[in-house]
Amino acid sequence: MGIPTLPITRLIKYSKNQEAVDLFLESGNSEKLITTVDLSEIQNIYEDLITPWIQVARQSLSEIPDSRFKALLEEVPVSFSNYLINNDKN
Repeated sequence: MGIPTLPITRLIKYSKNQEAVDLFLESGNSEKLITTVDLSEIQNIYEDLITPWIQVARQSLSEIPDSRFKALLEEVPVSFSNYLINNDKN
């Protein structure tokens, strides 16, 4: 659709990524973006975007009485993240 996602637009704040982001937005070619961007930058962007949602989720869970179901719900985000990371490596 040619619409940049929020993480892509956030990469622009790191000036060294400007050329790679521009190329990606113009052509859809992500090769330079993948080779240019530091993993720590991606991690910082991810944490900035996800932190408010984590806080909302934790607040919601705090209202649930302690039980094995609550413990399971607390583990879902971590398990899902681990699953995505492990599958991305393969």
